[in-house]
Amino acid sequence: MRHTGPVVAVLMLFGLLAAAASGEETNAAAKIVVSSSPAASTVGLRLVEGVMTFRGQRYLLTMRGAEGATAAVGSVSNLSRVRDIEGVYRIANGELRNDAGVRLRFDPPLALQAGEVQIEIASRIYPKVSTGQGNSVE
Repeated sequence: MRHTGPVVAVLMLFGLLAAAASGEETNAAAKIVVSSSPAASTVGLRLVEGVMTFRGQRYLLTMRGAEGATAAVGSVSNLSRVRDIEGVYRIANGELRNDAGVRLRFDPPLALQAGEVQIEIASRIYPKVSTGQGNSVE
């Protein structure tokens, strides 16, 4: 059984690749909750609001191009900087992708007016958490 070393190495490689692939799909970098109704309309595209949670912070997003009343939860992958969420997302392989490589999957899927959605950060939502500066409760 001299050849077990290469076989074990190949099996370990397949195991690592499978774990990486499954982790990539299930471990979202952020989550977006989209409101149930359009906030406004701008130049023919409906403006829908969403709240993204990323690294313990919440951000208000504006999304142009969602069709009709919408209520969905999205998982965000390949997001390393909050500003990379911004951009135009187009459908690719059953998910939405922007030029920065960020991927979105909504459940239920968003209906898009022109086959794309534009996302911008409107503001950061500051959590109402005590910083402990003279407000400690004992």
